[in-house]
Amino acid sequence: MKILTIANNKGGVGKTFLAKLLAEYAVMIRGWRVLLLDFDPQTNLSRRYLDMDVVSDGGPDDFVPPPHPDADETTRHYSVANIWDLEEVLPYETAFENLDIIPAHANRLQEIEYRPPHDLNHSVVLAKFFESFKDDDLYDLVIIDTRPSKGRLNTAALHVSTHVVIPTELEAPSVEGLVGMIGLVNRVRDVRTGDCPLSVCGVLANKAQMNTVIHKEHWEMLNSLEGVGEYIVEPPLPHRVVYKESMLYGQPSIWVNGGKSEEAQAALPAVERVMSCVMGGS
Repeated sequence: MKILTIANNKGGVGKTFLAKLLAEYAVMIRGWRVLLLDFDPQTNLSRRYLDMDVVSDGGPDDFVPPPHPDADETTRHYSVANIWDLEEVLPYETAFENLDIIPAHANRLQEIEYRPPHDLNHSVVLAKFFESFKDDDLYDLVIIDTRPSKGRLNTAALHVSTHVVIPTELEAPSVEGLVGMIGLVNRVRDVRTGDCPLSVCGVLANKAQMNTVIHKEHWEMLNSLEGVGEYIVEPPLPHRVVYKESMLYGQPSIWVNGGKSEEAQAALPAVERVMSCVMGGS
């Protein structure tokens, strides 16, 4: 079982879209069994696949997973927060065959993120969770969507992953911030033990409009960055309105009909390069 984390401390670079794009390609085109984990309190990935409930008590809206169809009377809702609270957690089936998700619970995930290390070792608990079912042959691939930060949950995800992909925009703040993100990945790699290293499957430019001067310039900047250029995935993912529309709950995947649409074909080269890195010749 491979574990792929999608990570960048910058927001708005397309982490959630990439997680969705890769997961749906994996199940619809390659026939793999995939589990999605949503580590972002914004719950955007969860809301792509589940009809999330909204609870508002006068503060920020709290997106809560719907009741699980197999839940007992004491636990109706499951989320990734259950992992760190050492509770039972059941994945939810999605509308896509062989694609399951353990969603985020906005407020509970925020609280877990900021628990101090002396109260909770985020990485150790997450590693034990994966250890509990790694031999059950339930999934070929786990994809973790993360929040825009270098916080404890993201670091924990990197510690347990076999692979990482770093999406970016072709904009100055995103490109310039990649050095720090690669630095975090390298620090995690340096302290990893065992025979399963963390492999970087690429820095993937997203929402690229290569017919514009500014994106061409930032593409050149990206490729010339020391310590970053060697990881660049070519070609970048292009900008398409339909990609954004596909993030809405209940919308069809771009990979329907065997991925023959123009939008699917435009994404295919980058997706296949990433998935070849993660899954090898599978």
